[in-house]
Amino acid sequence: MDTAGPALHFRILGPLEIASAHRTIVDGTPKQRTLLGMLLLNANRTVSVDRLVAALWHDAPPRSATANIQTYVSGIRRSLDKLTSGGGHRLVTRMSGYVIEVRPGELDLTEFSELAAAGRMALREGNPPLASKMLRSAVELWRGRLLEDTPLSPQLEASVTALDDQHVTVLNDLAAARLELGEHEEIVRDLRELVAAWPLSERTWYHLMLALYRSGRQADALQAYMQARQAIVTQIGVEPSSQLRDTHAAILAGDAKLMSGSVTG
Repeated sequence: MDTAGPALHFRILGPLEIASAHRTIVDGTPKQRTLLGMLLLNANRTVSVDRLVAALWHDAPPRSATANIQTYVSGIRRSLDKLTSGGGHRLVTRMSGYVIEVRPGELDLTEFSELAAAGRMALREGNPPLASKMLRSAVELWRGRLLEDTPLSPQLEASVTALDDQHVTVLNDLAAARLELGEHEEIVRDLRELVAAWPLSERTWYHLMLALYRSGRQADALQAYMQARQAIVTQIGVEPSSQLRDTHAAILAGDAKLMSGSVTG
């Protein structure tokens, strides 16, 4: 990988952006943004022309698909070259396709994954202050839904959905760390927003029930369980998990053990 030239910042956790120290690019045709998004989701790995064709046109590519991709790549490369100012091409042609070369610290998705892993490790090791710091930094990298302004093919939709799931996991890891730190009342609003966005996330409902109960709001915690059960039964036709049911029973019983100790979810 070329190591000369200035650093770039590739942002896909929200609207697609590329920036250097002095300039940001957010333009490009919808097809160019889709192609660039596909390359950045596979940063430093060659993406074949066939995969790019499928990402841009799904099952109805035009006869000129390969030529069109070459045109889109040329346009993206020109924009990148303006940002690097002679620092070498970042979008490179390979025999079977194209690769975008991204250095450490340049892609927000990679930074998110590294911070999330560090935060999760700190949580497992019983260090909630460090976990909260790392996980909060990871969450703050999200500016919206992944590739928010980019047309998505079915395969890109699958990648976006998978990363949405990772995002929810990290939000719940952060909630667990904050509960360990005693931020029960402060976190209730955030958790209500999360269950509104992801009503089938049982782990989020568990955290909300626990936060409410630890805030002295037993009735609200019980109501949260009923809301969780209604969403789960209505949408997927099963009862809530044993963790939610057991937590509900413990709240009904006024179990003091729920007021402190490790957050298991």
